[in-house]
Amino acid sequence: MGHVNGGTELPLLRWLAREKIGKQAVSPTDHAHRQDLTARLFRDEGELARLCREKDWSQTPLGPVDSWSPTLCTVAGLVVASPAPMILLWGSQLVQIYNDSYRKVMGNKHPQGLGQPNRICWPEVWEFNAPIYAGVLERGESFTFENQRLILERNDSPEEAYFTLTFSPVADGDGRIDGILVTVLETTETVKRRQAEDALRESEARYRESERRIAHALEIETVGVLFFDMQSTFLEANDTFLRMTGLTRDALQRGELNSERVTLPEWMPSTWRAFDELKANGRFTPYEKEL
Repeated sequence: MGHVNGGTELPLLRWLAREKIGKQAVSPTDHAHRQDLTARLFRDEGELARLCREKDWSQTPLGPVDSWSPTLCTVAGLVVASPAPMILLWGSQLVQIYNDSYRKVMGNKHPQGLGQPNRICWPEVWEFNAPIYAGVLERGESFTFENQRLILERNDSPEEAYFTLTFSPVADGDGRIDGILVTVLETTETVKRRQAEDALRESEARYRESERRIAHALEIETVGVLFFDMQSTFLEANDTFLRMTGLTRDALQRGELNSERVTLPEWMPSTWRAFDELKANGRFTPYEKEL
């Protein structure tokens, strides 16, 4: 289900971090830079960039933005600006920073999920996530899952959803893994459409097989064969049954024949008991009657 690469360090993000740190590094003593750091980190025009600019990060486990490490600043800015659905989980509590594309995954967990510990936001999938997070943070592993089925409670009730997921470690400047970068592509519609198509093909195959068996049964000449619906209307019969009963194929094809019409009144109670047994058990005990 998953693919694991040990020791991944996201060389692209590390290169981008060096490039942006050189341009945007903020000295703790530089008051002017501290004031506009949040605006410069989240300068995109999207909803999440605006919410990140407006959020009081000091009220989250991450603390105020001017206390963030250069790597956290860089990667958070990249995630929020990315057009791909991403979420960054940072620190021991895996605090969430995500972008506009990932916002669709959140459902009504947004906007409170921004700056919230991942376990608090997504308790229903913690059992799935926990060992993955341990592998990323403790061993530097990366994971990929394709069309992973999850049961989410993002719209007030449990719902089945499917995702293609990648989990990658994010190392701080000293090489310590402090975060997890997750890309999340929801594939629910694609998977369910494929499931529906597969179910239709299976249904069509069963129907063709049923038609083949019916045609074969109707070719039997030594036994009378009758097909009927649960309202006792006769649907099809072989020639032997029609000869045995004196019924005509024309009447059969016009839908005029049913158990009540061709059965003597004194035999109808047995017939209805057989139908009740058929409805309850899918079959009935063989019995005799006169037509």
